[in-house]
Amino acid sequence: MYEVNDRFSYAKGYFAIFPKGFNRAMGAGTIHETDDYIIYFKENTPKEIERRVVKEYAEYYKEYMRKFIG
Repeated sequence: MYEVNDRFSYAKGYFAIFPKGFNRAMGAGTIHETDDYIIYFKENTPKEIERRVVKEYAEYYKEYMRKFIG
C-alpha cells in the first residue's frame, strides 16, 4: 500500500490506496480506479470525503511522481 502523509488525516480510517492491479476484494465500499492506483473507500465514507480524497490524492500523486520519478 502507498504511504500517505498527514495531508489526508481528515479521512483517516475511511480509505486505503493500492497500486493498480492489486487484488481489491475488500468487501463493501466503493472503489476509485486510475491508470496508476486504486483508492478503496469503506462503506460508510461520506461522499464529501470521497470527492476530496480523490481530488487531493491525484494532485499529491502527480507532485510525487514529478519530484521523485522525474
